[in-house]
Amino acid sequence: MELFYNYVLPFWLAGWIMIIWQIFVPSIRIIGDLDPDHVVYRWRLLTFLLFGTMSLAVVPIMMIPALVESYRTRFIYNYVRNLIHNETED
Repeated sequence: MELFYNYVLPFWLAGWIMIIWQIFVPSIRIIGDLDPDHVVYRWRLLTFLLFGTMSLAVVPIMMIPALVESYRTRFIYNYVRNLIHNETED
């Protein structure tokens, strides 16, 4: 149990904070620049709670786009595109 509290949990939380800083913050900034009246941008706190909770569960997988620039840009592009996608445009 000492291993968990001394090593695993601090690295997990540090990775989660890095994911939020590297992926979520730029995504919200892009959405705000594209459409400041979009529901995702207006409800940033709820969007943060959803993204934060889900990314906390999958930190090891999300570290790949957080650390590699090409994966990060592709991930942010697809994430923003799918967040602001309107079903009636198709």
